[in-house]
Amino acid sequence: MDAAEVYDQALRWLTRRDYGARELVSRLKQNGASHQDAESALARCQELGYQDDARYAAMMVKSRLGRGQGAQRIRQELRAKGVADGVIDLALDEALERPENDPREQALQALIKRFGEASTTDRREIKRRYDFLLRRGFDSETIRSVLGL
Repeated sequence: MDAAEVYDQALRWLTRRDYGARELVSRLKQNGASHQDAESALARCQELGYQDDARYAAMMVKSRLGRGQGAQRIRQELRAKGVADGVIDLALDEALERPENDPREQALQALIKRFGEASTTDRREIKRRYDFLLRRGFDSETIRSVLGL
């Protein structure tokens, strides 16, 4: 695979969806590109504005919040995809400023969707609900607030 083919492949993928820089390079290399050609294609895509980690992070944050996931889980996923912490923080801060993305409301909706609206005083059930929200990526303070602890 020559450099032009690597760049063309990167463009084809980027027209379907956004990719993080590290994710794109990794995928190109798995597809047979050399490290140098993959990095070169990435640099060209970034220069032309086709690949942008800030845009990618914002898209991922919006998508994951829409699925009812908490900030900690989203942060972990973006880190695993190689997005810089500063970019992640900025995307999360911007998204969480919006009233529709209130973490407490998000956690409450996830809880209602999973367990219904009935509250409980059973310690085992409270623990189960706490663990569920923790796995979804909500912080302890938000979870305690939602569960009334």
